[in-house]
Amino acid sequence: MKNLYLLFIIVVFAASCSKKSTPTPGTTATNQNTSNLAIVTIDIASGPGGTIVTITGTGFDPNAGYNQVFFNGAPATILSFSTTQIVAVVPIGAGTGPVSVEVGGKTVTGPFFTYQIAPFVYTVVLGTGRYVINAITTDLSGNVYISDAGSSVVRKIGYDGSLTTFWSSQGIYGITGLATDVSGNLYATDGSANVIRKITPAGVATIFAGSGVKGTADGTGTAASFSNPIGLTIDVIGNLYVADGGQTCPVRKITQAGTVTTLANANIYTRGIAVDPTGNVYVSIYSFAGITPINNFILKITPAGVISNFAGTGYAGTANGFGNSASFDEPLGLAADANGNIYVADSQNNAIRMITPVGVVSTLAGTGVAGYSDNIGFLAVFNNPNSIAIDKLGNLYVYDAGNIVMRKIVYQ
Repeated sequence: MKNLYLLFIIVVFAASCSKKSTPTPGTTATNQNTSNLAIVTIDIASGPGGTIVTITGTGFDPNAGYNQVFFNGAPATILSFSTTQIVAVVPIGAGTGPVSVEVGGKTVTGPFFTYQIAPFVYTVVLGTGRYVINAITTDLSGNVYISDAGSSVVRKIGYDGSLTTFWSSQGIYGITGLATDVSGNLYATDGSANVIRKITPAGVATIFAGSGVKGTADGTGTAASFSNPIGLTIDVIGNLYVADGGQTCPVRKITQAGTVTTLANANIYTRGIAVDPTGNVYVSIYSFAGITPINNFILKITPAGVISNFAGTGYAGTANGFGNSASFDEPLGLAADANGNIYVADSQNNAIRMITPVGVVSTLAGTGVAGYSDNIGFLAVFNNPNSIAIDKLGNLYVYDAGNIVMRKIVYQ
């Protein structure tokens, strides 16, 4: 019994010693000479969150846990260290400010690091479910609406992250386009019934336009007809624009009063549609086997109905560039921001592309390789993104179809 008691005392003593060997960062340095603590240089002076910066100086501690690094006051992750060099990661959202190092309670400040805002990709958790989404839109209150094809309902993601059923479409599986107006009404393209539906904030649905019979007739309300309408968008004064099907693939315009007119005939299959603040409409032309050998581009249609090729060679590719020197591979969903930039869900390139108002195409997010990873834009990985929407703050929502998840792109 005495021997067991002695063993217990030894174990307790050893445990207490082991606890003391793990330091509280920045409090007590084993390298006692902090009088020469200094930052001499940083190898990178600007960049977004996630940038790896090498800090060169003197007096750093060679032991784990005794050094702390801050960018504009935000604590950074340290990757490696020695007495003369620390490698650290810039924290997301740190902002512009000085780089500082703390060792043993002593802090020194070095050069400024200029923080650059960049897109970061996150996964939006939709309760406990995974949903097959045909369309996405947002409203002015920051809510997000998704067409859940698997359950034939439209779901609402509240600004607080709550998930509710906004409208049950009672077996209607053809909702492929969504848009909201300033009053909170939701509009939906119902390709299975060839109509445009209007759903009030209370969830009451009516037919806003379309007779239900396939056709391309212009008119008001149910006097008009559609042919497998797909994409839907709304402009700043409440006019709706529809990427319609049929032989001529017209782009239709619907006023607030429900008057339907044909803005232009695309004469080629369209999918995504967006409208910029000045009223120009953009539609995505995607691959459709056996129809045409030239596709994979973005058309621009002026308010007067004049059509031009805005971006894309017409052939599948990944090239960034100006206008028709850039290339896409099955561009699907489109969205436009308040500055007139167009965002493209470039599905087979597994990327989100951005087109400036003058037609310069760049890759906003995605490596181009199919997979799944949340990260800074150029390191994030998607798998067949097909729908996209933008909220009032400029955040993008993307349905990543291959991963069956919603992704959110935020500038930080």
